[in-house]
Formats: sequence, C-alpha cells, structure tokens
Amino acid sequence: MKKIIILILAFGINIISFAQQSTGINYNQYFTAGTMRVDYFHTGTSSEEHFSLDRILNDGDWAGSETVLLDGLDRGLLLF
Repeated sequence: MKKIIILILAFGINIISFAQQSTGINYNQYFTAGTMRVDYFHTGTSSEEHFSLDRILNDGDWAGSETVLLDGLDRGLLLF
C-alpha cells in the first residue's frame, strides 16, 4: 500500500512540474537578464497607508527560474 501511495505522489509531482515548465512563454522574448530593485517606504497608521519611493537600482543578473514565470502563491495583499 505504501508503494502505491508513493507512486501516486511521484506521478502527481511530475505532472505539476511539467505543467509549470510547459507554459510556452519564452523568457528571452519578454525579459532581459538583469533585475530591478525598488526600495520604498511603507508607513501609516491603523486607518491609512502611505508608500513613498526611495530609489530604483539595477540589482545584477536574474537568479530565478526562466521557465516558471508566474507566482501562483498569491501571498499578501500588496502584489505587483
């Protein structure tokens, strides 16, 4: 029984990883090799928020995945 469960889990993981890699989006068509860092201040009180830009920097080469371009985690309220 354990072998069947392990086999099903391994098969599921393979399907998920294949689905993420086969998006058909070419990284080099839409992006450059560099990264941009945005430094900002996030202040406020319990009833209001304020954002102010500090600086924008070139932060070196991209170290992330070039095949999984969408983040499906949806963590937090402030996404861009």
